[in-house]
Amino acid sequence: MCRIENRELQVVSFDENKVMFENTNSGNLVVVKRTSQKEIDNMAEITKHLSRDRESLVWNNIEFKVKTARVISWDSEENLLLTEHFDGDNLELLLRSQNLNQRKEFVDFTKAFIGWMKKSGTLWVDAAPRNILINIRSREICILDFEKGCLLKDKPYTEEEFRFNVRGFISEEFGAFLFPEEQDQIFGSIWSEEDKEVSVNYLRGKRERILYTKFFGEMGTEISLSKVMIIQRLMLAVVTPYFIGEEVFSPLVYLAESQSAEEYVGRLLDLISTERSNWSTVLVKKLI
Repeated sequence: MCRIENRELQVVSFDENKVMFENTNSGNLVVVKRTSQKEIDNMAEITKHLSRDRESLVWNNIEFKVKTARVISWDSEENLLLTEHFDGDNLELLLRSQNLNQRKEFVDFTKAFIGWMKKSGTLWVDAAPRNILINIRSREICILDFEKGCLLKDKPYTEEEFRFNVRGFISEEFGAFLFPEEQDQIFGSIWSEEDKEVSVNYLRGKRERILYTKFFGEMGTEISLSKVMIIQRLMLAVVTPYFIGEEVFSPLVYLAESQSAEEYVGRLLDLISTERSNWSTVLVKKLI
């Protein structure tokens, strides 16, 4: 059996050239991120949104405050954002824990968090376990990464709106660290949708667009929602974790090492033509 490499200390898609940790002269730890004005604007928008009595999340009968990291400075010429370091545990690493009792606790947290997103009208395209930090002692949750934009509402999302917006990026990012029954428990029936024509812009990611073209041909200005959902469900199925012996194996940890959307799709297509029992061998060998 191929030995699973231990990658517990780093979340997927972490770019050390883009995000750095530094100590100030006063000894405080800060985060330096190379980003764009768009993220600064999105961060300001979601911070304002949360300040309007939407920051309260209840988990295990305890009230937590959801916040963004405090901005220290923004250098628009160098495109460098400096924020206060938030001392918390990363949700992705908690869900990747081989301690299944501990992991279950944070599956329950994930359900509470998704419910909060829906109720508070707070969705952002980069929502993912790696972008959520939890400090149980201070009862605070810090959300991160707003490069791709926000999907905010002044009232709760309807069921239809929620399904439409979490399918794809968000369901895939969270589903990559949830077993199928947990995905169903947390997201509900997000795939129960009648077919209709939707804007091609609903395909928010390059990987989705590549796969849609490979499976269904060139796209027009409108595309079939049922065909989009076939692609989205395929992408979710490929990243869904499974057991190898007594260890949880997360394919996304390895797929995320791809250097481009084209490489990612190529590896995904390799996997769906391979027996699942051999996936770990295929993925790990690709990194050697």
